[in-house]
Amino acid sequence: WNFGPPNYLLQATWSFPMTNRLMFEAGNTSLIFDYPTIPTEDLPLGTDQISVLELTGYTVNGVQVPGNFRYRSSAGGWRYGHKISKQSNQRFAVSYVTGSHALRVGLQVMEGWRHFYQEPNGTMDYTFSNGVPFSITQWATPLLDEERLKASLGLYAQDQWTIKRLTLNLGLRFDYLNAGVPETNLPAGVFVPAR
Repeated sequence: WNFGPPNYLLQATWSFPMTNRLMFEAGNTSLIFDYPTIPTEDLPLGTDQISVLELTGYTVNGVQVPGNFRYRSSAGGWRYGHKISKQSNQRFAVSYVTGSHALRVGLQVMEGWRHFYQEPNGTMDYTFSNGVPFSITQWATPLLDEERLKASLGLYAQDQWTIKRLTLNLGLRFDYLNAGVPETNLPAGVFVPAR
């Protein structure tokens, strides 16, 4: 199997107390998940073989077939194809603290995208129970999910203001979201026309 390049999660934070009243903070988190499920060589039965899931298990010709066992398929729910997700989060804040005020302003930004392309073997799955066919799942292949988060932005300001025995907790926040799904064209499959 070709499992592709390494996946990673990278995090970094930074803080700088400029004075005993003023502090700057920043952080970043980035994630890349790249998971191709592509055979590196021809499979003995090919990728057009129908996947079979045996739910309960049974014995045939003295051989025990275990329950919850899938054969002629990639492992578990993963199908042949390519799955890629990338996400990046940033934050920045400034805090200013005096005897009567604790002011903080900042922003948070997130962006990312996801591309999942899958082709189940044989465009269908059989499910057996005790060696007897139980159900069939037909897939409208190929399967493609694409999403794009262009920006998820949050700007905020908060202040804790103390006047004698009165404390006011004030805050203001602005949120902005820009996300979408691109137009997609898919070729015809066994059970569906071109889309």
